[in-house]
Amino acid sequence: MQSLPPLTPSAPWLPPELIVTILEDVWASPLTTAERTATFRSASLVNRMWLGLFLRIALRHAYLPPLDVSTYLSLLPERTNADAHANPFTTEASFLANKICQSLTFDVDGRAPGDEPIGTPGEIKMNFEVDTSSISTVLNMVSTLNHLPNLRHISLRYTNWGYEDAFEQLSISVFPPQVTSLSIEYDACSAHARETYPKSFYTRRPQPWVTLPRVRRLAIAGAPTGFAADMVQVCPEVETVELLRPTRVDELAPLPPSVRTLVIRHPHFLLQSEQMLWWKLEDAVADGLFAARGGRVIIRAGTPDPHLFWDMQRLCRKHHVELVYVREDVAHVRL
Repeated sequence: MQSLPPLTPSAPWLPPELIVTILEDVWASPLTTAERTATFRSASLVNRMWLGLFLRIALRHAYLPPLDVSTYLSLLPERTNADAHANPFTTEASFLANKICQSLTFDVDGRAPGDEPIGTPGEIKMNFEVDTSSISTVLNMVSTLNHLPNLRHISLRYTNWGYEDAFEQLSISVFPPQVTSLSIEYDACSAHARETYPKSFYTRRPQPWVTLPRVRRLAIAGAPTGFAADMVQVCPEVETVELLRPTRVDELAPLPPSVRTLVIRHPHFLLQSEQMLWWKLEDAVADGLFAARGGRVIIRAGTPDPHLFWDMQRLCRKHHVELVYVREDVAHVRL
């Protein structure tokens, strides 16, 4: 009997569809800036196929950083035939950047060098050498040069940074008219600092500095309710307002007439009665939270106190407001 020739070892092969699924899951996960930068570099250097697949994901939902602002902006103008012999990264990226981008995320990390990573004890130390003007620079170029026609969502993520910067950046920017969704997130460099951060120091604004009439969805995380209320006034035509782990919601009343849905998110954790009462949702609804009849409040969270939820549901119904519960078990959520 003739023996079969020995098998030669070969590298494992994955179909492109599976590679895309893996890369999409990794890129959508809540990575730190350092982790996202390492992922970007590693995935881009595997081979030409991985480069092409990954760029379609990374440029569809672009993060600045790990993409350097000047590098990203240089990709947006149409490249000419003179660039035909450029390296594969810039050639491929330039072709994709302006065509497929759906969301832009700006990460502003104000941690001083040597600060503790998120989740360790420590106080807030702000690194004021960080330049946040890149936000307005990118938004102005996208708007004035009519770039990124498919851009729909902009996210501002701050670590160890003040609340005023979001208003300042939006007020000096020409906000892209094609964008209909805006999310703003604040975090601290440690769990201890996050709990002790003086949110009460925020001062309400008598009137908005700027208006974004095309924004239809607004999501806020890590900021006091007063900040959320002021940002709602910046978006006079907003239809859905989403708050991640808010304290009180009665400060939002009354919402603009355009708002039909308020989403309160407390993912993963069981909702205790004290937390639900602290929202003062009953007071907000009684004070006219929704200007139009038929508003809806959606609670996305772990299991709530059923008896209190039913009582709140009945009270909301009296004011023509629908209260809905949606289970959300994911621990780490980004807006």
